[in-house]
Amino acid sequence: MRLKFALGAVFLFAAQASSAEIEIATWNIAHLRPAEGTGSIRREKEDYERLQQYAGELDADVIALQEVDGAEAAARVFSSDAYNFYFSERNNVQRTGFAVRKTLTVTHNPDLSELGIDGNLRHGTDITVHVDGTPLRLLSVHLKSGCFSQDLSNGSRACRRLKSQVPVLESWIDDRATEGAAFAILGDFNRRFDEDENIATPGESLWNEIDDGTPTGLDLSRINAGLTSQCWNGEFPVYIDHLVVNNLAANWVVEGSFDQIVYQMAHTAHKQELSDHCAISAKLDIPSGEMFALSKIMGRNSAGDRSALTATGSNFASGDSAKLNEILKKLQAIEDRMDAMAAQ
Repeated sequence: MRLKFALGAVFLFAAQASSAEIEIATWNIAHLRPAEGTGSIRREKEDYERLQQYAGELDADVIALQEVDGAEAAARVFSSDAYNFYFSERNNVQRTGFAVRKTLTVTHNPDLSELGIDGNLRHGTDITVHVDGTPLRLLSVHLKSGCFSQDLSNGSRACRRLKSQVPVLESWIDDRATEGAAFAILGDFNRRFDEDENIATPGESLWNEIDDGTPTGLDLSRINAGLTSQCWNGEFPVYIDHLVVNNLAANWVVEGSFDQIVYQMAHTAHKQELSDHCAISAKLDIPSGEMFALSKIMGRNSAGDRSALTATGSNFASGDSAKLNEILKKLQAIEDRMDAMAAQ
């Protein structure tokens, strides 16, 4: 009980630290090339300008991208003055990647190249965004198309190949959960999870495979679960693009912040040059690094393990670490007095 009190006091100290709100998004921009008049979708200057308009309306801090041919192509839509770009090393126009506002610090992790299976499928782009000392691990994915809600073992080539990607994705998820990381997987899953999750046969539902509660405590959620897509007047009402978060990141989702950028019907004639996908986004209110470190300890140490609490000092900035150590000393003195009183 005394250690719980100690943890609570330190937690209150951390709660005084600031949080920061960021907006995360995903957008498949359909074969986006850097040069006008090239590729399978031949865009002209006016087409890029329309895409810029919608990027401005989106105005997110972190955008997971799919089907974008690298940083030069991304810069035709997102201002290179405002964003840095991070893309997979796969040499193909259909790359995954990220546009991240320059005010954020980013670690570009190695590709999840194993998603490419035989080299013909798309890699995952893996980054860590550092928000006020708190790391948020992000993966941009574009999974195999053509198996939207069927059983994964239904016999079609598309479903077989999608099923082969599942253990790769699940392994990445399990590794992040074991690390205790807050993470999100953003992108075009090419899977109608609102239908897929109802498949009862073991091994046949992609969602139930990755959200299986293993390691202990893992719990995934979709920010857009149960919602209806309004893209192109609701042509495909069940989402295949998703914002997936683990339980740590789910605690940061700002209620009611989900949004979808819908193309104007006046632009229907330019549907192909825009995209068959609309961007979706949500806001996260991310606690400072101090708060995040302590909240994880509070969650996993019901009795307030002192060694874990003390070790948390290493996660603090130098000035705050000194404050934490000072508080720990005072709490130890209080605990010693309580022990002495109990012995009388």
